Amino acid sequence: MRWLSLKWLAPQGGGEPAAGRCPAAEEEPLLREVARHAEALLAPVFTERFDDEVFLAGGAFKPVLNPGHPVRDLDLWVRDRKVRERLRAHLVERCGAEVVHDFHPYCIKFRAAGGEELEVTYQNVKDRPIADVLYGFDLAPVSIAACYRGGEVTSAVVTEEARRAIERREALFNRTYLEKLEAARNPDVLQALDRLTRLSEELGYAVPEDEVERLWEIYEGIYDRGEQQACVDTYLKTTVDYKGRCDLRLLQRASAAEVLGS
Repeated sequence: MRWLSLKWLAPQGGGEPAAGRCPAAEEEPLLREVARHAEALLAPVFTERFDDEVFLAGGAFKPVLNPGHPVRDLDLWVRDRKVRERLRAHLVERCGAEVVHDFHPYCIKFRAAGGEELEVTYQNVKDRPIADVLYGFDLAPVSIAACYRGGEVTSAVVTEEARRAIERREALFNRTYLEKLEAARNPDVLQALDRLTRLSEELGYAVPEDEVERLWEIYEGIYDRGEQQACVDTYLKTTVDYKGRCDLRLLQRASAAEVLGS
């Protein structure tokens, strides 16, 4: 199996997106490969020019880290609701895509004319740099994005935490994501644990034991019973029902924690 040379990991400008036609990607091999990969994925989807910014982010970049890995779907982000409405109309009316499922409040799933699976998230980038959004992702290795606008990739970004995880070949959580869990107690703990295991298998990355236990400590030690139940319900709705996969050992431990906390 071929892996990225570590020379790809030298940061340029702190990992912020480059303006214009991706000048940073011309200087750094990793950003250049991210931009090339994004263009190869998005050009067949956008058969007609779309002039708003569309951000490809996350798991679609796994083949950059593990060449040959299949792309299952394309996770797309936009600035706001109005852009999302224009994108929906453009994909259906101009590019021949069809809406498969409107999974509000999570995403709208499309099938492009060429068969590509697209998921346009209901979350908004707003006026932030896309790097700010990436630092809120759960999984560090795929905190990667590219901006596609007017038929070309205009910027690419790989966060510092992504670079660190890639260099170590470890499946790690973003530190800011862990801090957010402790503060906001979001109900996506079990999703994140499931995704971490899956990512490690797909990329051949190691999973540090303390990385997994850190999330269980939050779930078992900080979340109350109602918050734990919300995590189970969210996992069943999003990962089991929508994605069609289930980690029974994960659910067993989660259920045991609920019993102990009752």
